[in-house]
Parts: sequence; C-alpha cells; structure tokens
Amino acid sequence: MYKIKKSTYISEIIITLIQVGATFIVLMLTYMLFALIDYSGGINGFIGITFIQPVFAAIVSFVSIVFCFLLGLPIRLSTRIKHWWIDHFYLPLIIIIVGIVLMSLSVIPFFSKEIVDFTDGSEIKRMVPNLTMIISGWFLTTFSILHTYPPSKLIEKFSINKQ
Repeated sequence: MYKIKKSTYISEIIITLIQVGATFIVLMLTYMLFALIDYSGGINGFIGITFIQPVFAAIVSFVSIVFCFLLGLPIRLSTRIKHWWIDHFYLPLIIIIVGIVLMSLSVIPFFSKEIVDFTDGSEIKRMVPNLTMIISGWFLTTFSILHTYPPSKLIEKFSINKQ
C-alpha cells in the first residue's frame, strides 16, 4: 500500500491547481465542441459562437468544477480514502473514458432526439444530442479529471520528501 509522506502545503496546492486547470481546459474544449456541432451559421450564430458561447462555457465549467470538487472532498480530506483512490489510480482513467464515450454516443443519431424549432414562422427539424448521456458523461469526466492522481509508485519516485 502507498504511504503518503507528509507533503508540503504548497505541493498540495500545486497539484490541486493543475487538476483544476486541466479540468477547466477539457470542459471548455468539450463545451465549445458541442457548441460547434450545434452551430447553424449566420451572423447571429457567428457572434454567439465567438463571444457568447465561450462565456457560457466558462460559467458552466466553473460551476461543474465547484460541484465536483465539493463532491470529491472526502478524497482530498480523508487520508484513508485518498490512499485507496491513489492506489487504484486506474479507476479515474476508466471513468474518464466512460464519460467521453457517453458524450460521444449522445450525438449518434440512434441516441439523438429530433425536435422542431419554429423560427420566423417556419418549421425547422433538428437532431439534438441525448441530454441524459451528455450530462452524465460531463460530470463523470469532470469528477474524474479533477480527482486524478498519478500512480503511487510515480509519486514515491518523484517525492520531494525522500528520507
């Protein structure tokens, strides 16, 4: 079993900042990818995808990170749970893959849903991704990236507190 040596407060902050930064980048890219899939052209769409959607992406990403960070506090605060989570480092990787697969499958026509938009009095049929699959994949991916730690052997190899 992996035994965590007393790490410095600064190293914990650095690890957390790296996890939050990586999660934020992945979520922003994922959100913008889905926004591009929904892009229908026109000047209004261009302004939306260029200026408005990135702001929404940042807000949704931030809220998701805060929610998943709070949900994962036991991993960060309980030494026993943290040891178990680090010893089973492959678990977050599997969950990330499941989350990405769910989000990818949500856009496949078999799982998509057809909706009808009424724009300027005309009827437009569109396919929209499966919302349940997107939300499930989004939060699984967010939680897992936010709480991914390197394997214990790697931590021991590069440990600052070698004795």
